[in-house]
Amino acid sequence: MKEGRTAEALPKLRRLAFIWPNSYAAWEHLGQYFYLTGQLDSALEYLQIADGMNPYNDGVLYNVGIAYGRSGRFDEARDYFEQSLRIDSMSANAIEGLIRTYREQGDTPRYLALLHRVAARLSPPPVIWDELIGYYLQTGQNQEAADVFKQGIAKGLDTAHARTILELYPQLRSR
Repeated sequence: MKEGRTAEALPKLRRLAFIWPNSYAAWEHLGQYFYLTGQLDSALEYLQIADGMNPYNDGVLYNVGIAYGRSGRFDEARDYFEQSLRIDSMSANAIEGLIRTYREQGDTPRYLALLHRVAARLSPPPVIWDELIGYYLQTGQNQEAADVFKQGIAKGLDTAHARTILELYPQLRSR
């Protein structure tokens, strides 16, 4: 499926679900297929079957959240990402999904609170610094953006990523 051979994938995925109807992974893969082909209602149908079979799998919860988010159903997406984080509080995928959901909902207080909470960790993923710096620069808070950049450097933001941030936001150089 990742090689762009989706026409061949669907019959094989359906056969897996037929052979192993009690395997949440078979249903999850069917859901992912429909998600990747833009058939979100079908994706949600199959992903919810997988969730019903294994409600404690943070990967399934994340995939359901992504499908809801892409469908514009942000409250449901948020609920699934939060469930995923209750299982694995360090799940980078669920954190990014929740950040995206808050941003798309326009829930700035929760968006910033989550970003700062994750930034306070020992080594947060680079997307956290990207989001915080981008937000502060877009809202005209240049000093806050510079402070976040310095915090990222102090927390071990790798040099290559720091260079990329400076290329994207040259105004940080003068701070």
